[in-house]
Amino acid sequence: MSRRALLLYFGGLAVLVLASALFAFRPTPLTGFDGGDLAESLNSSFSSSTSPCKHRGEGWSCQVWDNSTSGTVTYEVDNPDWWGCWSATRQPAQGYSSTPRALSGCITLLDHT
Repeated sequence: MSRRALLLYFGGLAVLVLASALFAFRPTPLTGFDGGDLAESLNSSFSSSTSPCKHRGEGWSCQVWDNSTSGTVTYEVDNPDWWGCWSATRQPAQGYSSTPRALSGCITLLDHT
């Protein structure tokens, strides 16, 4: 094989691997997202499962299970950006909550339901 052919082969392979990795870690530009995908992404911080997030005007409202209250707490989540990355703020809960006040993350391929 000539040097040029090897360069084209390995260059094409590198582009394919990079595109595959980009899709796996940030699929949102191609696939979009819904409330279930956002809930899965948010809940990955808690190892729990709750209902899909609900769209509320400029953002989303998501509930996650809180073991310290034996109930759910609500997070207001900003609309994810083009890459599927989001930031969330816990809303005031009744009593003490062990969940973090603020969270951030990105929707990955594993979050798509």
